[in-house]
Amino acid sequence: MSASFKGGARLQAHLKKLQETLGKKKAVKVGFFENATYPDGTSVAVVAATQEFGSPAQNIPARPFMRPAFDERHEQWGKAITGVLKTSNGNVEGALERGGAAAAEDIKKAIQAVHDPMLAVSTIEARLRDWEETGAFEKDKDLQKPLIRTGHMLNSVSYQVEDDDGS
Repeated sequence: MSASFKGGARLQAHLKKLQETLGKKKAVKVGFFENATYPDGTSVAVVAATQEFGSPAQNIPARPFMRPAFDERHEQWGKAITGVLKTSNGNVEGALERGGAAAAEDIKKAIQAVHDPMLAVSTIEARLRDWEETGAFEKDKDLQKPLIRTGHMLNSVSYQVEDDDGS
């Protein structure tokens, strides 16, 4: 009994490409990156961490959004990555792009969902003064909403797919 195969060269080329792709370790990172700053130069990551964990010294309560987003949605991010891997012949970078985009969107939704703890009266008064001076946000919509004033932090959530250096 004998068997013959056609397309062996194409299969070999595909396997070689897949091996090269899989040999390169990639990672997706989601959050606030070094280049994300406020107009005054303040790091968005520092502001986000202060909001996430709170700062008793500054009388800022914790308003978590990253950890709840991760806890509630990380399994779906993994499924998104797996789904792309299955339908794209192992396109690792494309899969991580899809997972990163999904995670960033879920973090944005989590920021928008935070309503407690409410803002301090002094914060609302400061926002009102800021609005009167600059009109930089929607007064009625954003005056009392935690985590969102100008939308800068919200719009700074992003993701990056990069070579994994193990850190």
